[in-house]
Amino acid sequence: MDEKVLSWNFPGNGFTRENGLDTPDMETFKKDPISSLAREICQNSLDARIDRDEPAKLVFSTFSFQTNSVPGKYELMLQINQSIKYWTNNKIRNESIINRLKAMQELLKQEKMVCLRISDFNTTGLLGVKDNDSTSPFYMLTRGSGVSYKAGTSGGSKGIGKYATFVVSKLHTLFYSTVTVDNESGFLGISKLCSGIKVIFDKESNKLIDTKELTIGEGYYGVGIENKPYAGTLNLDGNFSRLENQTGTDIYVLGFENSEYWQNTVIVKILESFMVAIHRNSLEVEVDGVLVNKSTLENVVFSDIYQTANKKTENLIKSQFVLLNDENVHTEFLHVERYGTVELKIKDFNKTKENYSTNSCTFVRYPYMKIKELNQVSYLPCSAIAIIEDNKLNQVFRKFENPQHTNWEFNRTDYTKEERKEAKELYSDLQSQILEIIKIVLSNSDNTESEFEGAENFLPDESNEIGIESNTQQESEDKPVISKRRQKKNIDSVGYDTNDKGESLQPDLGKIDDNGDDLASVPDGQNEGDGGDNRPGSEEKSITDGDDEVLKLVSLSGIKPRIIALNAREGKYIIKFSHIENENECTLELKLLDDVGTSYPINIIESKVNGVSIEPKKNVIGKFPIKENQLNTIEIIVDQNELFSSEVKIYAHK
Repeated sequence: MDEKVLSWNFPGNGFTRENGLDTPDMETFKKDPISSLAREICQNSLDARIDRDEPAKLVFSTFSFQTNSVPGKYELMLQINQSIKYWTNNKIRNESIINRLKAMQELLKQEKMVCLRISDFNTTGLLGVKDNDSTSPFYMLTRGSGVSYKAGTSGGSKGIGKYATFVVSKLHTLFYSTVTVDNESGFLGISKLCSGIKVIFDKESNKLIDTKELTIGEGYYGVGIENKPYAGTLNLDGNFSRLENQTGTDIYVLGFENSEYWQNTVIVKILESFMVAIHRNSLEVEVDGVLVNKSTLENVVFSDIYQTANKKTENLIKSQFVLLNDENVHTEFLHVERYGTVELKIKDFNKTKENYSTNSCTFVRYPYMKIKELNQVSYLPCSAIAIIEDNKLNQVFRKFENPQHTNWEFNRTDYTKEERKEAKELYSDLQSQILEIIKIVLSNSDNTESEFEGAENFLPDESNEIGIESNTQQESEDKPVISKRRQKKNIDSVGYDTNDKGESLQPDLGKIDDNGDDLASVPDGQNEGDGGDNRPGSEEKSITDGDDEVLKLVSLSGIKPRIIALNAREGKYIIKFSHIENENECTLELKLLDDVGTSYPINIIESKVNGVSIEPKKNVIGKFPIKENQLNTIEIIVDQNELFSSEVKIYAHK
């Protein structure tokens, strides 16, 4: 091979192993290829952002172009033919590989093919493209597998995410073209096919001849036997031209798998994974003309883009938007000593708007990419988000992410026992703090209502400026009105309610599991006693002295007690209610309801009313005063270790 010639080169395997089309690296991203592509590309661009006052800008754009314009088209077709020849004559004939190779062959024979261009701006470009330094970002992206140049708090670290882009190419073929901040430029093609019969050029016969050796299945379109990048830039899109001073990278995906709604799939995944980055103006994305940035975020989130998404994903996206934009959100900063700060936001929803709740806490880490969900944080309709900043805690957790960056796996054996222990303990402690705060916030909430109005107040009347057709038939709760912050209640230094004397009314929330895997505050199920109406029954009870009636227990009307499970396994609950009148002496009666509605007294072991301990008598707590329109909190421990349907009645002594 001429060392100065730009051509395809498929190296031999040295008579070692052979590869099929479905290598482990590719398989990692096949479950949801378009979504994987969106996550990996956005993460890489965020990591390479230059001006921190401006967003990294990404463009996903499809176009058709002549297949004759594919660089090295006939060499690529030759290698596909060599692979078909090998797999056809193989004793173990793999029809799947043969059929897919033939589809690639037919695609290159067509007059035109669809290509996806992915371009980023306000990024460093792929540094090292000029000298092909083995420690540079360019080299690691194009040659590395299982290694990465990224460190510190960068989003990616495994060196595997790049394979997500190959999965969405029918030809498994990409071209990288880059302009860097070091005034470098260059491009390189990569094709991840499968092993085939290696050919060499025979000078005597002036022909290509087959060898006995197989290829590794991976080829490079570069210069010479070292497969160096070609100096300059490559542009396959006639409608695009990168300016000389525009640093960044262009990726061309040949034979793009542009399935129906691919555009919306990309947008949804970006919103789900990078909502915080967009909201904080770190990221801006354009997908075939649809602009998603801080200014358009609201309209995009509440537009008709969820055709390929499940309801859970849609709720998660809308919930994240509310958490980041509604002033009526509880916000705390958790300080992990020596490791940094985590910002926690919590929002409760009433039952008519609980479709906006996820009952989970979303973990987001710098550069503001969603990693995972902590599920079942409460029975009450709520959502939370925990944002880990650019700090040491971020560095610790990053090491333990899986290749898809969708979970932290603290038992990974590529780190020492001490490192695994450190990460587990940090995560367990963080979960415990988050769950405890969520319990407190929800138990102290005197208003689970969220103010919503019709979506017509937010979506364009006639046409949608981002290019997605507006849905004028959306229900009234399709979009929240970001409400004003409520007047603060009296709280102590750690966020608990205080009484008129300034004394803390801290509920006994109990401990939570600390196994690092399942730290949900309550077990699976539904508390059917939460927020229900008083059940029918006697409205009055008499207390007599001999034959004379001296006192009546009158059931208070208009009260809808809420019973909240803090830890059902330990029998810990909170009952909350208010009343429109002052009452000097009240009594609470708690009963268990069976499947047919029959009530039975339930033993209350301990009780506190508005922070004051009162000794219960079997299933009755009394006597205690209540004030007009005051939220009353009754903490109880019962002799049940699982959830139960309940009947709560409150009487006044008249």
